[in-house]
Amino acid sequence: MRIFGRICLVIGVLSFIGAASQGHSIFGPIFWIGLGIFLLYKSSHSEPEKIDLPEEKGSKPGGDSEPDITNPSDIVHIYPICPPQQPRESIEEETEIQSELTLQQREAAMRLVVYIRECNDILLDTPLYLIYQRAFTFFGISLEADEIYRLKHKYDVDITLIDIINSIKSRKAKDFLLQTCYNLIKPTGDFELLGSLYEISKEIGYQKSEVTRLLFAKVNSDETLRKISEIEDEVESKVNEILKNEKRLLGVCHTYWSTKKRILLVDYGIEWFTPAECNPDIMYD
Repeated sequence: MRIFGRICLVIGVLSFIGAASQGHSIFGPIFWIGLGIFLLYKSSHSEPEKIDLPEEKGSKPGGDSEPDITNPSDIVHIYPICPPQQPRESIEEETEIQSELTLQQREAAMRLVVYIRECNDILLDTPLYLIYQRAFTFFGISLEADEIYRLKHKYDVDITLIDIINSIKSRKAKDFLLQTCYNLIKPTGDFELLGSLYEISKEIGYQKSEVTRLLFAKVNSDETLRKISEIEDEVESKVNEILKNEKRLLGVCHTYWSTKKRILLVDYGIEWFTPAECNPDIMYD
C-alpha cells in the first residue's frame, strides 16, 4: 500500500505540472494526488504489514521448547558465549560501528538474524552456528537465552522491523547483516527464504547489482590475505592434522576449504572466502 501510494502521488504531481503548463484540466492529476496521500496516510496508521516469510520453527538447538516467561527457572542460559578470537583492530572497528547505531537498530538487526536461524534449525557446534554467534558480537547484543526470547517478543518480523533496519546509516553494518543472513540460508537450499532476503535487501536500499556483488562474488581483502600469509604454515598443519584420515577423492577440495575456513574463523577471527565462494560460476572438483 505504501509503495502504491507513493507511485500515485508521483504520477499525480507530474501530471498536475504537465496539465497546468499546457492549460489542460487538472482534476485528473488532483485525483491521483489525493489517492496517493490517502494511501500513504492509511499505511502509516494501519497495523504493521506482515512480510511473507516462512514461519519460525520456534525451537532452540536440541529441540527444546521456548521457556515460559512466567517461570524464571525455565529461562536457562543454554547458548554458549564463545565468539572466535578477534584481532584488536577488528574489535575497535566493530565498537566504532556499534556507536553509530541505536540500540533499537542493533536489536532489529539481530531479530532478523534470530528469525533466519530458527527457520533453519541451526544446531550448536556447527560452522553455521559460529556465524550466528559472530553476529551477536558484531552488533553488541547478548547471546543469552532470555535476551533472545525478549527480542523475539519485542519485535515482529514485519515491515516495521525492516523500516528500522533501513534507518541504519552504516553501510558496513547493513552489508554484514545481509551477508550473515545469506550465509545462514545458503547451505540449507531454502530458495523461498533466499527470495525473501533479496526482497528485504531491496527494501533497505540495495540495487540488484549491489546484492549480486555483496552476496555472490566474495573477495578476500589484501589485509585478510596478508594476515593469512603470516600464519599459513600453522593453519596448514592444523588442517592436515584434522584431515589426515580423509581419503583424497573427487571433491575433497571442498572439505579442505571448509576445514581451513573454520580454523581461520574460530582460532584466528579471520573470515576467509574459499575459491568456490569467490568464483560462484566455476564448478570445483
